Amino acid sequence: MFQRIRGAIDAIAEEQARQKAAQQAALQTRPSRSNSATARRSNSRNLSPSKRTARSKDGDSSKAAPAGKGPDPSEFDPDFVIGEDEEQPSRAATPRPKKKAPAADATAENGDEKKEEAQAAEGEAQVEAEAQEKPEQPPEIPPEVKLRLRRLDKLEPKYTELLRSYRIAHARVGAIEAFESSLREYTPLTSISDVSAFVEYLGQLNVKSDMLMEELKRVSRERDELNKKLEDAEKRAKEASEEVETLKSQAQTSNENQQDSSTMQTDSATPSSPSKESKQTETTEESEDFFSYDSELPRVQAQLQVTEAKVEKLEEENKSLKNELSTAQESAQSFMQNLETTTNDLNTFKDTHQRLQREAEEREKELNNNIEELKTKVTSAEEELEKHKESHGESEKTISDLKKKLEVTTKELEDLHAEKGEKIVEEDQVESLQRRIEELDNELSQLRDKHAKSEKKNETMSSLLDKVREQLKAAESKRDSALVELEQAKHDLGKKNLEKADAKPASIKVEPAPPSPALPSPAAPLSASAKKRNRNKNKKKDQTQEMSTQMKEVRAKSESLEEELADAHRLLSERGREAETMRRLLNDAQGRADTRVREMQERLDIAIEERERAEEQASTFSRRRARELEELKQKVRDAERAQARAVEDKEDLVASEKELRKKMEELEKRAAQASEEASEAKLTMSQLRDALDESEKQAHELEKEKGELRRAFDETQSRLEKLQKSSKTMSDELRAVKARVSDSHAQSSRSSIESSRSRLASPNPNKGSGGAIGEAIDYVYLKNVLLQFLEQRDRKYQQQLIPVLGMLLHFDKQDEQKWMAAVSAK
Repeated sequence: MFQRIRGAIDAIAEEQARQKAAQQAALQTRPSRSNSATARRSNSRNLSPSKRTARSKDGDSSKAAPAGKGPDPSEFDPDFVIGEDEEQPSRAATPRPKKKAPAADATAENGDEKKEEAQAAEGEAQVEAEAQEKPEQPPEIPPEVKLRLRRLDKLEPKYTELLRSYRIAHARVGAIEAFESSLREYTPLTSISDVSAFVEYLGQLNVKSDMLMEELKRVSRERDELNKKLEDAEKRAKEASEEVETLKSQAQTSNENQQDSSTMQTDSATPSSPSKESKQTETTEESEDFFSYDSELPRVQAQLQVTEAKVEKLEEENKSLKNELSTAQESAQSFMQNLETTTNDLNTFKDTHQRLQREAEEREKELNNNIEELKTKVTSAEEELEKHKESHGESEKTISDLKKKLEVTTKELEDLHAEKGEKIVEEDQVESLQRRIEELDNELSQLRDKHAKSEKKNETMSSLLDKVREQLKAAESKRDSALVELEQAKHDLGKKNLEKADAKPASIKVEPAPPSPALPSPAAPLSASAKKRNRNKNKKKDQTQEMSTQMKEVRAKSESLEEELADAHRLLSERGREAETMRRLLNDAQGRADTRVREMQERLDIAIEERERAEEQASTFSRRRARELEELKQKVRDAERAQARAVEDKEDLVASEKELRKKMEELEKRAAQASEEASEAKLTMSQLRDALDESEKQAHELEKEKGELRRAFDETQSRLEKLQKSSKTMSDELRAVKARVSDSHAQSSRSSIESSRSRLASPNPNKGSGGAIGEAIDYVYLKNVLLQFLEQRDRKYQQQLIPVLGMLLHFDKQDEQKWMAAVSAK
């Protein structure tokens, strides 16, 4: 622009010089000097722009580099420099060809040098042509033009400084605008001046991330602790169940030893096996369940690590997108809404997490209380088992003592029978003994029936337990489905509340203003108009009171928006002032700015595309975050399900303990029955002793009635033989049981039993009075011994019976050897 002005001034000066050439003929020396000075000045002026461009470019590159958070000023400033890329206008008003902006600094410098050389050559040629045309009449420059030229010369050094300061300010303003736009898009801040607020915002983000990580770690720790506690409780329950099984086996073995028949042993063994198998299957299922939980832990940890890595990658991508999308201002509202929704989701997640944590703590307390109760119950059960063991041992001791006493009494009775025979036994006593034996047989049959019924009850209880477990599994599935439906309902309610909250300000904006009251007619009195006005005022007051509650929520938003608008107006006013100062310069550069506008339009298109990509990436990021939140919620649900399963397992343990208690009570009842039977046996023994005492007292009286009681004695003798046969069968069964335990002990016991039988069956002929009765008894005994010898298949037992036969049949040693050889030869 300055070069054009200078060319126009030079043309005007030449015309004035031609007009006044005649008047200034005397002053030829001065015009020649002035012409030479103007030529030099024009040459220097023509050369000045290229030098200034080099200096300005060097200064701009040195100063714009440190400030450059935005784009480099050297890329676009040459287009806005005035007169740098233009050709020097010729004084002959020739048309100037237009050129495009230089692509690089080297081409710009070469073009400037060529332009300077061409301008200098044109100026010299013009000066020479003027000197040749009018050597005697050089043009003279007026003083006004000289003053203006001096002013322009003074402005030339200041122009470079102004251009530098403008470029620096422009770069700073661009960087500030980009940073503020990114702040407005991604943060609640509006300007750079709020440094403390920006620091607080960053601190809040860090605190939120730390709180989330701590909560996740806390949840994982609590889950691990609960799993450990459950494993410990299971181990203890297994140990208790094993101890109970061992005690059951011991009790069963003791009961089997006490029982007489082997059939009951097989019956009692069969129902115990399915119960054990069911317990083993239950324990294996529980161990498999907990093994699956332990195997899921590393998988969950790996998933957490992967999600953390993804979150870090996404954060890095988000930072890069923030730096790249500094010029995209239109997407601010969408990102702000996304951030608000994410913060709301985080707050809701925190609330739900705190609620779940509280529930988990309460459940943990309940579990701990249940575990303590189980421990106390187990200790009490152990104490009861020990007491039962002690009572069982005492009952066994009493039973053994009673057996010994019975044996002693039987021996005494046998001795009495052998010594006194017909004198002692009476019909009444024999009948009482028979009745007692029948009662004992009935009680044994009743006990066996009760035992069978108890086994059937156990089987029915086991089947009921299986049914109850299946029902519990069905209830668990129903509960899980109900929980899922509740969570969905909560999610839907939260969405509805948000939609209602968003719809409230819209409804406030849409509500029409109350209809204005009709103006009173000029003929109406003033009182009526005043009343109407008061009514309308009251109505308006009521409406304002109703709307005030709704406007309170809107005021906060409006205040924040007003602050943002005030900042925007302030910035716009500053930009307007700067624009007014620069309009004059920019109006001349509009033609050149078209190319720059096109380039900027292309850049804007690229930026819009990048913004769309960034929006897509942000949407994918938000979706990923939502998925991660859903995964975390699912993990919390799984933890709750595991806790519920643990509670159910504990309830099963409590039920098993109750069953064990019932069984212990049954065993105690059986022990009480055994003790009662022992007491009854004691009573019978005492009664027998009393009867023996009375019989001894009456022995003297019964000697007189000996002849009359012989017939009764024969009958009683036959009955005794029947009893002996039954006792023999019982003794055979006892011998078979004892033979399995130890052969040596069986031999001694059998010898003692045979000796006792010999005493019972063979009365002493010396002590007895009737020889015929003794011979009959010997014959019967011999018959029984021969039957046992023939029925017995065991060689050892037959060899033991040979000496008895030898004593009865008066064998010699040779006869006994023959019998032994015959038995061994079989």
